[in-house]
Parts: sequence; structure tokens; C-alpha cells
Amino acid sequence: INAEYGAGAFVCHHNVFIVYTSLANNTVSRWNRVANLAVGTSLVILVFTAIAGFLAYGATVRGNVLQNLPDDLASNLARLAAALLLALTYPIECLVARECIEELLRDSSGKLRTWLVADGGTLNAGLECKRPTHDQTLFLVLTLLLVLSSSLIGLLAPNSGVVFELVGGFSAVCLAYIVPAACSLKLIPERRFSISRAPEWLLLVFGVIAMIASTGFSLVNLITGNTQGNGEE
Repeated sequence: INAEYGAGAFVCHHNVFIVYTSLANNTVSRWNRVANLAVGTSLVILVFTAIAGFLAYGATVRGNVLQNLPDDLASNLARLAAALLLALTYPIECLVARECIEELLRDSSGKLRTWLVADGGTLNAGLECKRPTHDQTLFLVLTLLLVLSSSLIGLLAPNSGVVFELVGGFSAVCLAYIVPAACSLKLIPERRFSISRAPEWLLLVFGVIAMIASTGFSLVNLITGNTQGNGEE
């Protein structure tokens, strides 16, 4: 099993609030049951897949076990199933981006701006929030723009490794280090510059340095053509 999929799970927390508000009777205890069941099921599937791949191919097993399979009908059907899985999980990321854009298009009361929609709905504060009503036209336009723009990047990028390097160096580092530290310093202003807040400042500084360094190296590799990824995984 490719370790990148496991590591990627730690930067998927932006889905949590949107999925939470989509639950009927969205209580914290019900969310915990749903999350534990989903993660537990995924863990069992991944473990069994890893064990089966190791027992079948031993030390020669690839990061993506589908690359070990022969070129026959059954193996190609498995590859087709994996491709369909990726195609069906892609809308989840579109969902997050679309929701964020819609949030920017809402006014201070939580309603979608009147020049965009007629019926906006409201968003209550706290965990017990209700999803606002979507305008179907805006929904389709944003979805189409997101899918077309991201697909165009995928088609034009000759090496997907470059895309992963830039996303990992900039977005992932920002989400993992900079945003949590900055939010903590902003939301808890008491003794912001005291020694007790040193961990947050260290995390923030480390994140900024790591983001600049990793993004810079990725851009240098992109300009010089010295890229490592080949898009096989």
C-alpha cells in the first residue's frame, strides 16, 4: 500500500465540517460513530490488501499492488475498478472547494448574496449548524469550473510529480503547521507573546520556513527540469 495514501489522510480534515453538517440529526456522538466506522472499515480493507499483496509477491510487491498484476482480463478489471474509485472520490474535493467559494459569496448574516441567488438559507453558529440552501445554477457553474480547470491542469501537466511536490510543499505544510498555530494565536489572545505560547510560535515559524524551502526547491526543480516523480503511483 502506498504510504502517500495514509499520509494524505492527515490533510483531509477539511472535509469534516461539511460532512458533519450533511448528517441527519448531526450530534457529536453520531458523528463519532460514523467516523469510527468509516475509518475502521478503511483500515481493515487496507490491511487485508497489504497482507494479500505481500503473501502473493513477497519482497517484490510494489507500492501500488496493481502494478504487480499481469496484463490479463481480471487484472485489467481490477485496474478499472481502481480508476472508477478515484473518479468517484474526486467530487469530495470539489465539494470542499465549492463550499469554500460559496462561503466567500455569503454575506455577514450567512445568506448567499442576493445578486447571486434568491433563496440563500442561514448558517447557525456552533456545531449544530444547518446547511444553507444551494442555488442550483450557482452549484452547477462552480462545479463545472472546478472540474474543467483541475482537469485542464492534469492534462497539461506532463509530470504529476511536479503537481504533488507543489501541493505538498505549499498547501499541505500550510494546513499542517501554519494554520493551526495561527488560529490558536488568533483565537486565544491572552498572553500571546508570553513564554507559555512558545510552542505555537515555534510551530508557526517552522511551518513558514518549511513552506518557503519546500516550495522553493519544487519551483527550482520545475524550472531546471530536475523532477523526480513520474506519475506512476
